[in-house]
Amino acid sequence: MSALDDQPKRVRDQVERMHAAVDAVDALLARLGAEGLQRVSASSLAQLKAMETTAHNAGMVHVERRFATLATLAERYLARDPGFAAGAWVAAVNEAWLLNRATRRALAEDRLPADMRYLLGEARRTYSVLDAPLEVQPLGASGWVTETGFVGVTVLCATPDEAEPLTLSIARPTMHFGDEPLRLYRTPPAPALDLTLAELAHGAWALTRAKRSADGRLGLHAEVEVAPAPYRGARAYAPWRVEGALDLLDRLRAADADPVRGAQTVFACFAPASGAPLTFDDKHGVARGWLTDAAGRRVGLRVPLRPWTDLLVENLRRLYGPRPDGPAPPRPEALFGRAFVGDGALLFEPMTALYPAGVALGTRRVDEVHLGLEPLKRVRGARRARRGRRTAQPGRDGPATARRRRGGLVWPPARRSDRRRALASVVRASLAPRATRRRRRPTTGGGASAAASVHPPTTGAPPCSTTRRCGSGCGR
Repeated sequence: MSALDDQPKRVRDQVERMHAAVDAVDALLARLGAEGLQRVSASSLAQLKAMETTAHNAGMVHVERRFATLATLAERYLARDPGFAAGAWVAAVNEAWLLNRATRRALAEDRLPADMRYLLGEARRTYSVLDAPLEVQPLGASGWVTETGFVGVTVLCATPDEAEPLTLSIARPTMHFGDEPLRLYRTPPAPALDLTLAELAHGAWALTRAKRSADGRLGLHAEVEVAPAPYRGARAYAPWRVEGALDLLDRLRAADADPVRGAQTVFACFAPASGAPLTFDDKHGVARGWLTDAAGRRVGLRVPLRPWTDLLVENLRRLYGPRPDGPAPPRPEALFGRAFVGDGALLFEPMTALYPAGVALGTRRVDEVHLGLEPLKRVRGARRARRGRRTAQPGRDGPATARRRRGGLVWPPARRSDRRRALASVVRASLAPRATRRRRRPTTGGGASAAASVHPPTTGAPPCSTTRRCGSGCGR
């Protein structure tokens, strides 16, 4: 008698569907491997979509999403889409095979579906409302587009009491919202919020009645309240600071490896001493470079070449040359991003550039620039800001030097009463009627004879002396 006999009928039925799905997945993956990518056809696409439904009915969410990715890639391959990547196809096949093999092994050990959530996955996460306000400070932000047709933005947030960052993400279907993460970045993450995600990605915030899942994901719903919180600045990055390449390897070694999805990815704040220009590998669809730490050890720089990573590639080219155009931006003090091992090397994918002294991003003053969502060509250092448009530096600049001058007035004024008085003067000046400019009269003579020589009056009508109509004295 096994533990499955004491379970409800719905659990026994799910286990039976899982046994059938595991065999079907192995058969389809073996056929795809034997035929190769060059023999993928419309029939193969139909089989992939049918297997996606089979995995869904069995509750194998991770396998279902891998087959959804394979179906999308097969459609691109059949359409001769230049965005098709053979490496993504191979990776999806390997991940589906590894997940299916681990599921088969767990079923052979009589494990129940409730004990296999790590392998099976969940269609929707469970969120619980937090009782106390949660103070968060954004660390990094990045945009992404999935192969299954979703576009989103992810913001990593630090909390004062936790060593792992929390994740705040918004995702929308590309069918209705397009495939540009910048559009989501410039919109509020919840209908009840007045702040856009671009504003929430800087500073520090206190979230009241926010929702949180067991794996550290935050949810913003209609009842959430957002208020400013004490800003810790660069101190928020202290748990992720590394001194160099060796410390980065130690952090990777200490992380738990994923036996199914390969090497673990860790977040780190790395301060490179220098960097090399990017080179483009069109065959594998990546941009490569390297960063050097203070000891001269190199860390690989790799960015996938996708439409939503164009801004990240352009910003890295501005930092480490050759620049596309314009002056060089200020060099960041450190970079925050993902570190992982791939292709037999230590690799780093930056997300955010840190400027503890502060820089001007457009009209705002920030301490960090999210490289995949904010252009560095709009960034100006505190000392390199253009005259008359310099952003104030708290604790350094006085109220007059931090404001623009308009016609001898400091704008905006420091006090509210001065601001109202200056605004009223501007409004009055804009509403005042403009003086009428008169045309210069001809110098052929004076008085009525001069006007008559230009516009002779009609018979019986005296020459006019007004200039309201044509400006020459005829009055018509």
